Amino acid sequence: MSQTNKALIITDKKWRSGEKWFAFKLAKALRNKGWTVHFITAKEGHPRESAIAGNYSLWESLDPRTENPFTFLNSFFLFNKQIKQEQISHVFSFCGIGHIWMASCSNVKKIQIRMEARPSKKHFFSKILYQKQCDLVILPNEKAIEDQKQGAGLPPKGYHKTVGFINLEKFNPKISKAKDLISTANILTIGLVGRITKVKGHAIAIQAIKILNDKGIKCRLVCVGEESGITEQELNTLAEQNNCREQLIFTGRREDVPAIMQVCDIGIIPSLDSEYTVRTSLEWLSSGKPIVTSNVGSLAEITEPGYGESIPPKAPELLADAIEKISSQHKEMGLKARKKAVSYFSEELFYRQLESQLERLE
Repeated sequence: MSQTNKALIITDKKWRSGEKWFAFKLAKALRNKGWTVHFITAKEGHPRESAIAGNYSLWESLDPRTENPFTFLNSFFLFNKQIKQEQISHVFSFCGIGHIWMASCSNVKKIQIRMEARPSKKHFFSKILYQKQCDLVILPNEKAIEDQKQGAGLPPKGYHKTVGFINLEKFNPKISKAKDLISTANILTIGLVGRITKVKGHAIAIQAIKILNDKGIKCRLVCVGEESGITEQELNTLAEQNNCREQLIFTGRREDVPAIMQVCDIGIIPSLDSEYTVRTSLEWLSSGKPIVTSNVGSLAEITEPGYGESIPPKAPELLADAIEKISSQHKEMGLKARKKAVSYFSEELFYRQLESQLERLE
C-alpha cells in the first residue's frame, strides 16, 4: 500500500484492557510500515497516556465519552473538519461513537473493530452502521464472527479475523529469569498473569494447586497483577482453607513480566469468561512456555495439543489434570509453543494479512 496512508484510531476505554492492547499493537504495526497514525481517546486514562508516551498525534478537541448534547452534535463538525485537514485515509474505530462519526464522513475507509464478548446490537440503526457505513469489521474469533452475523451483520466486503501479534524479542526464552522468584527447590512453577479479579479464575487455580498437592506433585503458583475486585488477602484465605498458602506467591503489578515468565514452567489462563483478546496467551507462547487455558473467547482457537491443553472453565480438577499431564514434558512443549508464536503471531505477518484485507477495499 502507499506510504502516504494516514490512520485515525478511536477508542473510548479509560483502563488497561485487551482492546487498548490491540489498539496500540495496530498503531505500532501501521507506523512501522510508514503510516501516519492519529488517536482519539478519552480525556484521561491509560490509552491517552500510551498515546502521549508513544508520540502519537492526539485529537484533543474530541472525546468519545462526552455526554453533553451540544458537545455531541458539535463533535461531528469537528470530526469531519480534522479528517479533511489531516487527509485521513483510514479510520479504525473500537467504539460506538467512533462508528457514528465514521458514518458522517466520506472518502475514507471505515474499519470497525470488535474485541469484546458483548455482541453487536440487533436493531435497525446498528444494521445500517455495519452493513452500509462500514467497509470492514475486524473480529478475534469464530464465535465473534457468528455473533456479528446474527447481530448487526457484516459489510459487503466482510470481515478480517485476527488476535494481533506479540513482541517476539521482548518475550523470548533467552532472556534472564526474575532473580527474586528463582527457586532452588525441585518444584513445578505455575504462572498466572492478569488482574486479580473473579473472571480471571484465581480461585480455580488455587483449588487446582490443592488437588496437585493431594497427588504428591510439588508446585507453586506465581500470580502477577494488581488487585481489581478481589484482594490478595481473600485469595490467601482461600489458599489457607485449601492447605496451600505457602505455595501461593503474589508479585503485584510488575514491569518485568517476560523475566517472570522465564521462571515458570507452565502458564495457565483459567478464566471464567470473556478473553476475546489473548495477549497473555501469546506472551506465554512467545516465552517458550506451554499453556493450560479455559475454552472461552479466543483461547480455544489459540490453544493446541502440541503446546497446551484447553479445558472447560470453572473446573479445578481438569485444570490440575492438565497441569499434571504437561508437567513431565513442559520443556519439549515449550519449544513448540515458541515455534507457534514465531510462525503465526509476528508483527510482520499481522501487517501483511491486514494489508491484504485493506487492499480489498480500494
